[in-house]
Amino acid sequence: MSVLVKIIRWIVGLFFILGGLGGFMSDEMAAGLIMTVIGLAILPISLWKKKKKEKPAPQSQTTAIGLTSDRPKSKITRNGNTTTITIDSDAILQNVLAKRQARQEEIDNYDYQYRTVQGWSLQLLESLHLLHTTKNFDTLKGRYDFINQFYYDLCLAKHNKRYTADIQKGIDNFKSTYYETTLQDFEIDLLYNPDQKKLKELYLRSIGNCFELFAADQALSLANLKRDSAKRNRLDKIYEVADQSIREIDNVDLYGDLGKLIANQIRKTRDKIANNYNPKETSELPSSMDQLVVNPQSSFPLTIYNASNAKLRKVAKLLQSDEYNKNSKLMPLFAEHNIKCLEIEDYIHKYKAIYLQRIEDKKEKSTEYQQSTEMDRLDMESEYKDKAVKGIYEIANCDLKELFDYKDIPLTIDDQLIKEYGFDNFSLYMKLQSRVGKVITNWERKDIEDLGKTNLVSMIDEIEIDEVLLTLPLKVLNAIAEKEEGHFKRKKKAVDYINEQDLSANLGKHIATRRIFKVNPLPSKYDHVDIDLVVKSWAYLKEYLNLFVDTYFNGESYKDRTSHMSSYIEGWKVEPGYQDSCPRAREECKKTYSRSNPPKLPFHVGCTCNLRSQMRDF
Repeated sequence: MSVLVKIIRWIVGLFFILGGLGGFMSDEMAAGLIMTVIGLAILPISLWKKKKKEKPAPQSQTTAIGLTSDRPKSKITRNGNTTTITIDSDAILQNVLAKRQARQEEIDNYDYQYRTVQGWSLQLLESLHLLHTTKNFDTLKGRYDFINQFYYDLCLAKHNKRYTADIQKGIDNFKSTYYETTLQDFEIDLLYNPDQKKLKELYLRSIGNCFELFAADQALSLANLKRDSAKRNRLDKIYEVADQSIREIDNVDLYGDLGKLIANQIRKTRDKIANNYNPKETSELPSSMDQLVVNPQSSFPLTIYNASNAKLRKVAKLLQSDEYNKNSKLMPLFAEHNIKCLEIEDYIHKYKAIYLQRIEDKKEKSTEYQQSTEMDRLDMESEYKDKAVKGIYEIANCDLKELFDYKDIPLTIDDQLIKEYGFDNFSLYMKLQSRVGKVITNWERKDIEDLGKTNLVSMIDEIEIDEVLLTLPLKVLNAIAEKEEGHFKRKKKAVDYINEQDLSANLGKHIATRRIFKVNPLPSKYDHVDIDLVVKSWAYLKEYLNLFVDTYFNGESYKDRTSHMSSYIEGWKVEPGYQDSCPRAREECKKTYSRSNPPKLPFHVGCTCNLRSQMRDF
């Protein structure tokens, strides 16, 4: 009978001790201490004294926890399948008491300001109401960050004797200001009994609720959209907000199970909408169109299309060759045949809509923008574009503004011009666009010889002599006029004197006239071509090729790095390349990968992340 009583006391005592530990962990110090003391008093102490004489317990799958002050502190021993954990209850108790004392001192020393508490009460109720009603993720996160600026102080202030009266004034102010809004029980509870854990739990649930409200609104809009491109843009926005919400849940990481549950629900809602309304992929290739994967063995295969198979193979061969400066060699092929890359097209399609939407959001929210002049608006738009680019989840290493802004310019805009003048001539003409209408005197003859055979430039015998003279420096004009240096202070007077004295024949004595030419505008038959758009189209193509070539070589570099792994390698880490501000890069750099499971780089087109091996310690 005595053994049964001891067993019962043992069970009840442990129950109280575990309850006390739970109280300490939830900041309920007084209740935790009382339960711990009761549990220790109930334990059959004599059982500990007899334990030395008892036989060792057989191996099992259970974990035994004993509390005693004469055992080693925090000692963990493993024997087969049995794990024994010994805890120094005195040390735990002292630690808890020390924390409790520090907390009490913080409460006692808190400078209570009743007007501040009243203001916080109103602000808290306003923010809590927004937390569980908003469908805007930025509003949700901003309000939570705002609450955290003062909520810890409220947890200290609640111990003051006039706290209840002051927060009641805050409640009354809220009701008089928002008389149509009904306060929820949990809102009042978080004000009357401030608790940071409860606040974080509310925030987790609010993230899920915010996304559900947002998704429902977007689903309704999707149902009314007719064009596939518009549907895809809306779906991209849903995926972006879902990713933001899940990342924020991971950052809070208060209750693992609750966070996982909410994150999974967000994924289910997102996927359900996508399955119902997902339009045909714009990057899907017609079955009749030639396509070629230029690096089938790479970790990031690149698919090119929109040209004949022979031209596509020429691109692949050039990439795999030892040719230097592959971008300039690929430019004629891509420009003449309008070749595209499926993966780059997908990237632009995915992030361009997000980029444009963020710019429009900033325009709508900015009163300054709406009241500004046209030139000021252009200046502000440039700033908005910079911020929109930085907010993209996967930032490609190129000028994304040019890639997104010029995407809609038809690739065929320069086809007739390249066909008539040839790629090399037209490419040189494009470099001279800023000098159209001007006379140039400092180029090598061999650089412009072929261009001189076209009507895109005029040579010396087709240019008015005054135009040539006005491009020359004063020193040369004085020499042509047969005057000492510094005689003429202004070009116009020097040119007038040369013409009056018929000294233009002296020009050939001081400058090589065969190098002189004038850049002409396009002939009148191309008046329908906007040359500014052609310039932007070429700028777009250069960024496009940068992405294509860089992604190809980053994939090849990864393949070489991981194909022959040393036995000394223990694991892998990702290091950011040029894109230190890329959110995807920052996330990947926090992870550690095993030797047998390295991450596949690049993560996206234009990714410059590096793979670093971690060596074993010997």
